[in-house]
Amino acid sequence: MPKFINEFYSRSLHRQLLEKNIKLYSSYVKGRVLDVGSRNRRYDPIFKDAGSIIAIDIKPQKNKNIIPADAINLPFGENCFDVVVSFEVLEYMGDVERALEEMARVMKKDGLLIFSVPFLDPVHGDVDNVRYTVKSWEQLLTRHFEVKKVIILGGRYSLMWDLFFEKARNCYRTTGKFLLFPALAFSKKIVSFLDKKEKGWRFPMGYFFICKKI
Repeated sequence: MPKFINEFYSRSLHRQLLEKNIKLYSSYVKGRVLDVGSRNRRYDPIFKDAGSIIAIDIKPQKNKNIIPADAINLPFGENCFDVVVSFEVLEYMGDVERALEEMARVMKKDGLLIFSVPFLDPVHGDVDNVRYTVKSWEQLLTRHFEVKKVIILGGRYSLMWDLFFEKARNCYRTTGKFLLFPALAFSKKIVSFLDKKEKGWRFPMGYFFICKKI
C-alpha cells in the first residue's frame, strides 16, 4: 500500500485529536517537566519550551533514558517539577487517587498537571482499570488541583467513525483497507464537522485536562 495510506491507518481519530491538543498547549510545558507513563518519550520533540524532561514508566523501553518507576510511588522529592504530563496513562492505575497525590507532591506550588484519559474508547486488553466521567475526574482532582481547562476529545460521530476504523484497521486485509480508504478519509472530515455542531457532549471519546496545583 502507498505510504500515505499506511500512515492514515496508523492512528485512530481519538489519537489524532489528542495529539492535536498536546501540540496546541505545548507552550504550557515549561521548566522542569516530569512525563509519567512515557514508554518511548514520543512527545519530547513537541515540548520545545521545556528546560528538561524526566520520563518514567513501569515498563520502559530500552535505550530511551526512561526511569523505571510506578506513578503511585514516584522516586522524587517534594516540589521538584514545574509541570507534570501524563497522556493515556491514569486509566491503568489501580489507585488513581494515590497517583494524583504523588504527582501533586512532586510539583512546585502553582505547577501544572496536563493529562488525558480515554472514556468511550476501546478498552486496552485486560490492563484498563478505570473509565471516569469528567465530573468524577473533577471530584478526584479538587483535593490537590484547580481544573483550569477540560477539552472533550471527539463526540458522538467521531466515536462511531473510530469504531468502524478500528474494525477496518485490525480485521481487514490490505485490499480491503485500500478500497475503504477514500470513504474513510472523506467521512472523517464530515464527522469532525458534525461533532463541532453537537451541543450536548454525551459521547466523549476522552478528556484532556489542564490543572493547577493549589
